[in-house]
Amino acid sequence: MMNTANKLGVVLVTGFAAAACGSESGPLGSGYEELPADAVMTNVLNPMFADGVRTALGQYDSVYLFMDSTRVRGVHVELFGPDGQPSGTLEAESGVIENQSQEMVAYGSVKLLTADGLRTIETEELHYDPGARELWSDVATCMVEDGQVSRGSSFRSDDRLVEISIVGLSRAPGTSCS
Repeated sequence: MMNTANKLGVVLVTGFAAAACGSESGPLGSGYEELPADAVMTNVLNPMFADGVRTALGQYDSVYLFMDSTRVRGVHVELFGPDGQPSGTLEAESGVIENQSQEMVAYGSVKLLTADGLRTIETEELHYDPGARELWSDVATCMVEDGQVSRGSSFRSDDRLVEISIVGLSRAPGTSCS
């Protein structure tokens, strides 16, 4: 048998549930916001593959999933060459990843550092295609290597970060793009 307190609890819970279901004003409580995406996650690790070989391992502070693409913030991506060996690290403020191909465009203070630490490339927008194993930027780019600062209007590279081509190249002594 149910005591009076239990009966009252069942009635209250049932009453709240019925009131919430019949409400047209949305969820109860304060501070409710619509999600800015189909799903939102934080502190995410995302491996990327091409032809069964790991090409990158992305780590993101925030991930916003949509049907066709994924928007990320706090971008840190470890890149791997065709042999599976680390080739470099990419860091950026944000990015967009195409869900099917895993092609990524990184935005804002993009920095690419080779695994050996001897070369740094900086730009405001960087494209990465894991299937084609290429990286490129079509905006102003700066590279620091061997005490030289190289600047250009764009660049292209393989994912090993060995074959790098800078368009409109100018060089000067230095150790920083700033």
